[in-house]
Amino acid sequence: PQVRIVKRPRVVRRGEPLEIVLGSVVENTTYDWKILSKGPITIYTPEGNVTPTDPGEERPIQSGYQLNSNNEAALVSFAISPAANGCDGPADTVSIKVLPAANDIFIPEAMTPNNDGTNDTWLITLADHIDARDYVLELFNRSGGKVLSMNPLRNDWNAELLPDGVYWWLLKDLQQSTLQAGGLTIRRK
Repeated sequence: PQVRIVKRPRVVRRGEPLEIVLGSVVENTTYDWKILSKGPITIYTPEGNVTPTDPGEERPIQSGYQLNSNNEAALVSFAISPAANGCDGPADTVSIKVLPAANDIFIPEAMTPNNDGTNDTWLITLADHIDARDYVLELFNRSGGKVLSMNPLRNDWNAELLPDGVYWWLLKDLQQSTLQAGGLTIRRK
């Protein structure tokens, strides 16, 4: 048997269900699953199993959770292993990012571009239905000078030319209406 994933969201926001939907290809396929998580999140149902009884039937896997931060996202991975008629199939993993705010665009408040592999870039995260070209992100230094204008939004900016410090940003639509505002701390040490 193999894992047949019918629904696999890449991003959910706090309060939205943490759920994937599985379907069976072979009769009496059982899916064992475990949830692995990274970041400030508590998972209420970390493992279980589900058996779609007929080929083509769909069954959800879901877990309750609590995101323990208003600013930091978490990553949740479902590790799924199928079995049917005494045979095990290859495992599959589905990863879902859980955003802390009810916004479609998550902009972190800090980055540490010191090449240690953690927060080296400004990891701006967009919900699946958001087009990055529809927004402009402007970053200002403490004197009010614009130091960055980003369009389309991306998550690979590394603050290479800016010194450590506190900056302020505005997220605007293409008509220049401000949608969100916040701060960014850049710290390398």
